[in-house]
Amino acid sequence: MQIGQRFVTGYENNVSEQIRTRQGADVEQSAVGKLSADISALKEGEVFRGEILDIVGDKVTISLEDQAKLMARLQAGVELGVGDRLLFSVKENTANQVVIKPVFDSLYSAQTQVLEKALDLAGLSPTEKNFTVAKELMDAGMPVDKSSMVTILSQSMRFEGTSLQTLVSMNKLQIPVTAENITQFGRYENLQHSLTGDIAATAESVADFASAFPQGTDGQTMLQIAGTISELFAPQTESMDAEQGQSAIADMTENMTDTAESDIPHDMASDTEDAAHIMKNTMTSGQPAITETVTGTNDRIMNKMIASFVGKAETNLSEEQFQTIAKALTQAGVPETEVSRLFQNASSEGNLFQNMLHTLQTGSLPDAVMQNLFQDASLKDLMSEIVKKAFSVDPKKMKDPKEIDDLYETILKNTKSFEDAVASHGGNTKGFQQSFQNMRQNMQFMEQLNHQMIYAQMPVRLSNKQTNSELYVYADKRKLQQKKDGISVMLHLDMDHLGATDVKVTLTGSNVHARFYLNDQDSVDIVADNMNTLAKQLADRGFSLTNEVVKRQPQESINKVVDEVIDENAEKSIRRYTFDART
Repeated sequence: MQIGQRFVTGYENNVSEQIRTRQGADVEQSAVGKLSADISALKEGEVFRGEILDIVGDKVTISLEDQAKLMARLQAGVELGVGDRLLFSVKENTANQVVIKPVFDSLYSAQTQVLEKALDLAGLSPTEKNFTVAKELMDAGMPVDKSSMVTILSQSMRFEGTSLQTLVSMNKLQIPVTAENITQFGRYENLQHSLTGDIAATAESVADFASAFPQGTDGQTMLQIAGTISELFAPQTESMDAEQGQSAIADMTENMTDTAESDIPHDMASDTEDAAHIMKNTMTSGQPAITETVTGTNDRIMNKMIASFVGKAETNLSEEQFQTIAKALTQAGVPETEVSRLFQNASSEGNLFQNMLHTLQTGSLPDAVMQNLFQDASLKDLMSEIVKKAFSVDPKKMKDPKEIDDLYETILKNTKSFEDAVASHGGNTKGFQQSFQNMRQNMQFMEQLNHQMIYAQMPVRLSNKQTNSELYVYADKRKLQQKKDGISVMLHLDMDHLGATDVKVTLTGSNVHARFYLNDQDSVDIVADNMNTLAKQLADRGFSLTNEVVKRQPQESINKVVDEVIDENAEKSIRRYTFDART
């Protein structure tokens, strides 16, 4: 049954005088017109077919299937040619005008005829929405049957505002269509799905824990929550005990005296010796370190301790940020000698933070001072870095792929434990919920993807910098189990100097072919110059390497390698959505 015969038979030519059109209507891709054929009975969204007979100025004549003619006025932006055959839908039907528009951007084609027949066989009305759903299913290589159509239409009603393309793609990938998964799918589609980005937002939320508590919260509560951060995210180090602390002070005194004599001007040497003398007296007098006062000559010595710490600790923070932390501690009442000791004896950010908490625990700072201290911007940066390191992996130290699964479990477990700790102490966790939720849902979405393909995001540390990597093993899992020949892997990295770097690796037996895609010629040259090193390292492991290093062309996708993998497998919808990997 033809659509035109279904809707446009029996039209009378003399009803056009009874229809008044609104002049100046600004409807994009539409035609507003007087009628020489009666389509006033059509409802909004219904479809009919027509052929362009004539165009004079902004007036167009459309021939319908029963040879009745429709006179319409073209709006700006509509490009039609005599002889074009199109499907039109009714966009608006009121008492004084009918607005119609082409259903698709393309002309009436063989595909449109197939869609007509598919809808007819499915027993579905040829409305614009039904046509669009059928077209999306066809483009995705899915069956255009009644079951598929009803599924997509039902989901579009349930999740109003979600694009049909998204729903079709999720059904093709067998991803459960839920509000949470739709949100995550949109993040992947819009290149906002980086797990490293979610971790960074989570780390900032954790570091800002003091804002979850009202003014006047007691200092011990602040210390307990900070201690929870230390236990959950920096458990590998221990705070110094009192005996270690006194030994460290003695060692530091000697070191600072030697440093002062050799590195600072002669006229400052006596002041430095005085500072060292004060520190020795403090150590032997039994005075609580938290109440002592030292002269300003310790500033330079403290800065040297900070510089030494930054040099040996793997940190992304600058000396200036640590100096700000030191200043915040001294302004809170911690003596400079004690602050210097903290940096002198810390080997990492986590170690420094733990020792800092130990020092604060032994003191008696006022509640307001303690709360303000944990709101210091640089101290929050330190806590944020500790969390980010805990939630990333060092590729050089990875020995078992299971470590990625363990990392995911740790992230979920520790963020939940932290949230519970804040709530149990009377804090408001609302500020954490969005960032925590994004991260958790992202990880759950990855689990759904893994039902169809092997996919993982790995927050990695490269040269002490956090970056997001994405690994795709594009193969049907059943084929992997059958050990069929060859496997293709895509690795995506966002590098500080190379930029977006995609690597497609094909392994056949012991033969490895790697194709690198980079944004500019300088990056291409750097990678090409180091190919011999990569080949040698692979040869040492029993693999032979062939390679290509290419520059992306301006018109190419940022994920050329992904497109190529998908094209080889004829999975166009995955190319557009699931595998758009740039972070």
